[in-house]
Amino acid sequence: MIMRIKIITKRMFPQWLLIFFERILKHYKEKKESRRILQRLGKREIKNVLIVYDNLCSPPTYGDYMIVVFLARYFTSQDIAVSFVIVDGEYRSDWGHLNTEEVQKLVTDYVKISKLLLDSKLATVEVLTSAQLQARVRACLANGDDVPFLNNVINRAQVYCHAFNLLSNLCAKAGQNHLNRFLLTFDELAGKVTFKKPNKPYITWHCRYSEKWGRDRNTGDDEFLRVHTCLKALYPHHGIMVVSDALGCNYFRQIAIKYSLECIFSKDYCDTLMGDGALILGSAFFFVIKGGGIAIFPIFSKMPFELVFNTVNECEFASGKLTSWASGEQLFRRLSRSNDYLPTLGIPILTGELTS
Repeated sequence: MIMRIKIITKRMFPQWLLIFFERILKHYKEKKESRRILQRLGKREIKNVLIVYDNLCSPPTYGDYMIVVFLARYFTSQDIAVSFVIVDGEYRSDWGHLNTEEVQKLVTDYVKISKLLLDSKLATVEVLTSAQLQARVRACLANGDDVPFLNNVINRAQVYCHAFNLLSNLCAKAGQNHLNRFLLTFDELAGKVTFKKPNKPYITWHCRYSEKWGRDRNTGDDEFLRVHTCLKALYPHHGIMVVSDALGCNYFRQIAIKYSLECIFSKDYCDTLMGDGALILGSAFFFVIKGGGIAIFPIFSKMPFELVFNTVNECEFASGKLTSWASGEQLFRRLSRSNDYLPTLGIPILTGELTS
């Protein structure tokens, strides 16, 4: 019956209108959930929380996964115990881009990332099957534990696509002490991951290059040249570190050599995603166009950044602010025109000096 209604609705209304209403319903659901959680927190009713990332309805990406981890971190940063569960064994269609070894490595990385970002005294991290998840949900409900987006978890529907906006709504009501514990810092990661930090001041710039998916979000050669020129003008006394995976670093290194551009590359200083995160948090400024999961590190921190991309699941909290905790040195704008992607935030602005 529900399926038939959906088919009739799609035939009656244009696609753009359906997408518009779906977004309204999505944001309404997120605000309703944030009000529910804040109300329970205000009454001190939440003692334990179950957070779920289900591979059956979630993508094989680090960025989407880490947002759900930060939802768990929101609670642990208030000294609330969290059971973090990765549901494995069944996969969404886009996991088909990975072979068996790559799938196993990604799930292993998921566990490692969770344990790095969550307080081990307050959080447990487990990989469960679907049957084990259902048993865990029943036990949590019987114990009075909180399960954000409970119906989605039970029905194995997406949670990750709601987590970012839920967090922004929740943190809009958070005190500064809570935010200080919740947001990432360089010192926190520096004590947990292996990397080398450059001796001289530097800025970080995420450049994406993938041959598997999302090629439209790759950093083009012309974009690389134009952005590098602009960053060099804005930060003449800083090194420019290109942050990418091994494939991306090798690709952009060849462009830099071809055009005699001064760059350093993150994979010369670390060999892990979390190492990239530490390098970003240790830099003076972060820039990215067309998005990328690595932007999670600066977004969930206090460091200066400029993000230029079109969001999919995230709702801009206010004009120029992607999140409720974003400061005046954390800029966001949508990628609206092909020539409107260059960085604008430079040292003179950061230090409060007038630009000429």
